[in-house]
Formats: sequence, C-alpha cells, structure tokens
Amino acid sequence: MNNQGVPRSAGHGGTGPDLDNSGYPYVGNGFTASRDGRLTPEWRMHSATPMQPDVTVINFKNTDGSPRTVSLGGAGSSDRWVLRQGDPNIPDDVVWEPLP
Repeated sequence: MNNQGVPRSAGHGGTGPDLDNSGYPYVGNGFTASRDGRLTPEWRMHSATPMQPDVTVINFKNTDGSPRTVSLGGAGSSDRWVLRQGDPNIPDDVVWEPLP
C-alpha cells in the first residue's frame, strides 16, 4: 500500500486525502507553478511514516501510463528516482538520485 499521494485539485481528479485547493503556487496537477520553467513535483504523506533512504523510489508517468522523464536540479534526468542518504554528518539529510 502506498503511503503517499499526489495532491490534486478537483479539476485534476483530486479526491479524499489527495484533494488540494491550497492555491498558487500549488496548482493541483502534481507540480508547483514555476516562472523559470522548472517543474517541482509535489507529494503528500498520508501518515507520519518517513520515507526511507535506499528504499523509497518515485516513478514518474504520463497520463497514458508511459514513463515520463523528469530532471531535478542538476542531479540528472530519469523517470525513476531513489531517495539516498546525503551528508551523514547532517541529521535527516537526503537527496534524490536518478535510477537508470
């Protein structure tokens, strides 16, 4: 069972715990609005269970189910990303890395 969901407005199929009407820059389609053309994905955890490094993977898909390649910062591009431990000297420091 997934513990996360993409916050969406009613116009983009949001219902139940995934319904989001927060307003700008949260536009309800799973990505925040951007003035520089960079997409920032959104997700919401349904419980306080933390995402675990080296276990948590996010898969991006188009509405037809085909893979969607996403670029995050300078980390690279992929349709699959894994959460990794960042600086071990900083508590809870994690980064997303692309999977091949």
